[in-house]
Amino acid sequence: MIKAAFCDDDLSVLNELHVLMDNYRVERNQEITYTAFHSPLELIAQIEKGMRFDILFLDIDMPELSGIQLASKFRDNGLDTTLVFVSSHDDFVFETFRYNAYRFVRKNKLLSDTQEMISSFCAALKMKSVIVRLDLDQQRTLEQKVSGIAYFYSIRHDIYFVTAQKESIRLAMHTYTMNELEKQFTEKGFIRVHRSYLVNYA
Repeated sequence: MIKAAFCDDDLSVLNELHVLMDNYRVERNQEITYTAFHSPLELIAQIEKGMRFDILFLDIDMPELSGIQLASKFRDNGLDTTLVFVSSHDDFVFETFRYNAYRFVRKNKLLSDTQEMISSFCAALKMKSVIVRLDLDQQRTLEQKVSGIAYFYSIRHDIYFVTAQKESIRLAMHTYTMNELEKQFTEKGFIRVHRSYLVNYA
């Protein structure tokens, strides 16, 4: 289940997003709930009451608080959620980079930008739950979430992976090569940044 929130002072944009999400939910059989906020202050109040969302669509240009100001407040308070900025002004895109925004949706391309973004977001969430089985020394195996692997690295013929908690674990000797791991994990979001390193892009 994905919980989304839209915050925009333009009711027509909120209505369009509402229709887009309804259509996507039906076409892709994806469980999505969403809440629309006409006021950024209302969104802040609900989050302060404990309401949580997986993804927030923030209009950049709003009279009470801009989407940029909202993002700054949320990040300062340690709110861990995916941010998507929505605007009719393309020149704002560079200001959103510092908040690690997932996407920048243009209002004049609301349909295409939102469809691409939500498809990518749903695929990324699905990938986070993927579990792989890795062979370790002494005939041990480990089931590991892909999202919990930060990167693989090799030292001579030994290959290790580092967890999100920075623990380094050696794989079974003579079982893997970096080339084989690259083939297996490229579709899971990993990038070969060096002949000895395969990094989880996420």
